[in-house]
Amino acid sequence: MTARSRLFAVAVGLIALSGLAASASAQTTKRPLADWLGPNLAEPIGIIWTEPSNPTWAFIDYFGRNASIVGLNLGSTFEGQVTEKARKDGRADVRVVMHAHKVLSYAYDTSIAAYVFGHLASQVATGSDPALADVLLTVDFVNVAPGAPLPSLARLSVFPSPDYTLNKLSLVASADGTLRAAYGVPDGTPGRLQLTQRGLYDVSGLPNNGQDNNFPAEHINITVTGD
Repeated sequence: MTARSRLFAVAVGLIALSGLAASASAQTTKRPLADWLGPNLAEPIGIIWTEPSNPTWAFIDYFGRNASIVGLNLGSTFEGQVTEKARKDGRADVRVVMHAHKVLSYAYDTSIAAYVFGHLASQVATGSDPALADVLLTVDFVNVAPGAPLPSLARLSVFPSPDYTLNKLSLVASADGTLRAAYGVPDGTPGRLQLTQRGLYDVSGLPNNGQDNNFPAEHINITVTGD
């Protein structure tokens, strides 16, 4: 083989490889974050986060739905991306990474049946101060097909379906607001809520129904941040 023919063969090989790479990358597409926000804003079912042996549960309005229902404008923002990759079985692997800023949060202590941090959206609408959270939410799941409507987070994590399968869920949130008197401090004391939830649903033997044994990491912490 001459030098010229060898160069030609190399060039053909590079073109073929680049075509394969383009074909592979073409299977992964980006979808607008609105495709994820839409079904979650329409979802009437919220998720309450808990920690084993901790009587406190926390609620984060990470899609802004509760605020919007009562007409609150908290300056909330939502950023992130939705990526989708076609599977050989016709379904799609979907990853959502979403950052929510300045979204409503509050916490409730079941041992004393009282709210201990933040205020409900209805209370904020009538003048109470909001506890605002910054949130990082990451969700990995299998959807029924590329381009198909996305299920809400509540549907994914609580209601099994042949149309979707939740694999992983991670939520990290930090909120600044005020503590309630039921916490054991003067009402209105500055406080902070920190929340970490990491769920693994694609582990053999674990049920895909949102039970605590799906979550190897669950953490809810409320602290005083000022006098």
